[in-house]
Formats: sequence, structure tokens, C-alpha cells
Amino acid sequence: MSDDKNQALVEENKQLRQCLRDVLDEVPEAKRAKIEALLGASSSSASSANTSSTEKKKTKDNKKKTKQKHSEIISSSSSSSNSSSSNASAQASPKKPDQESIQPTKDAEGGLHFSLDAKRRVSVTVFKGNVLVGLREWYEKDGKTLPGKGVSLKAPEWKSLVKNAKTATEAFEKQNFDFVTELGKTWKGQKRLSLRSYKGKSFFDVREHYEDKAGEIKPTRKGATLSDAVWKRLCTLMPHVDKAVAQLSGNTDDDDSDGDN
Repeated sequence: MSDDKNQALVEENKQLRQCLRDVLDEVPEAKRAKIEALLGASSSSASSANTSSTEKKKTKDNKKKTKQKHSEIISSSSSSSNSSSSNASAQASPKKPDQESIQPTKDAEGGLHFSLDAKRRVSVTVFKGNVLVGLREWYEKDGKTLPGKGVSLKAPEWKSLVKNAKTATEAFEKQNFDFVTELGKTWKGQKRLSLRSYKGKSFFDVREHYEDKAGEIKPTRKGATLSDAVWKRLCTLMPHVDKAVAQLSGNTDDDDSDGDN
């Protein structure tokens, strides 16, 4: 029943009671008390009906507000969860470094180098007029960082390495240990890029070789053995090493010395 109808009934009851009171004046006292009791019960019933309707409306409004509040809380919680998930995903997947932001470190002697890992570097230096690209390990001694074992490549040898990098990577993926390519000649033999296996692990090997008395090509200690991760890092750096080679080549003269230590 609507509030308007309830209100109309209450008004009707009021008017009816007023009329009955007017009539009561003419009714004997014995019957008057009984009639007044009936009037009171009717008034109470009407008032109760009106109150019940009002309470029902309040309850309905409260339920509606509660439902709306729950929806807002769920929506807010979902938004917060999505935001947290996005942040966690962003943290779990770090951004790839911008290739253009890779900058070489300048050495005291004027050379440039890039880190391959914690111990290895690819460096670009000038030795006796030649620009050399070094693949070498470094170590700390007496507070100084000193070069360790590795190999140095002349600019043409480096270009040959870059040219054959894709083929070497494909051979590595197929575990084709027959892969070998010559990078350049030395007065004792040649420098090679090849693959090797050691203790169940596979590596890229950039190394100087020599020819023995029997005419067999054998490896020397002058070389760099690179893991797959280090090789991939080197491939990423190749365009930047090329720029460093071009930069230092502007102040050099041609010379046949290979600069290996």
C-alpha cells in the first residue's frame, strides 16, 4: 500500500473519530466507554499500519544504499587489484634497454670499452696505428683493473666476425660443432670463429690458431671463449662497437701489427 493511501486512511479515521465523539455526547455513559475503547483500537491500528509502511520504506532504502555501497567497494577493490597486478607485471618484466642509450666507457689511454659481463669487456683501442677490437677478461690487482687472457682483432677481422655472427648463432642453435670460419691471417696461422663443447656446455670461440710442422691447424692460448649469454650481449653491442671503431679510425694509419699480448 502506498504512503498516499495510508495518509488518506489516517485522515479519514481522524474525521470519523471526531464525528463519533460528537455523537458520544448523546450516548449513555455505560455504552460510551465501550465505543471510546473501539475508537482507540482503530486509531492504534491505523497508526501502526502507517508506521509499518514507513519502516518498510526505510528498510528498502537502506537495502538499496547498502547494495550500492557494496558495488562501490567491489569496484574499488577490483580497480586496486588491477592496478597492483599491472605494477607487479611491470616490475616482473623489466624494460629492455634502449639500444641508442648504450654508451662506451672511455679508458685513460683514450680507448673505449663496453662490458660483456662482470669480468669480460669488448674494447676498442689504437695500437701502433691500428684500431683493434679486444675480447678479453679483466681482473683487479692492487686497486687497478688489468687485462687478462683474450684476443685482439684488427678492424677487418672484426668486420668478418660481425658478418658471420648470424651464421654462427644458427650453427650454435643446431649444435653444429663443425662450424668454423676464418677471420684473418696471422704470421703464424689464422684467427677463427668456431664452436666448442666443454663439460657438457656449448661455447663460441674466437681464437688465434697456428700451423704446426705437420701442417695441422691448432689453437693457441690467445682467444676468448664466450657463453651463449655473453655472445648475445656481444651481438647486441656490435653496432655500437662499429661506431667506436669508426670514431677511432679517424686518427690512425695502416699497419700490419696485430697488437696481441
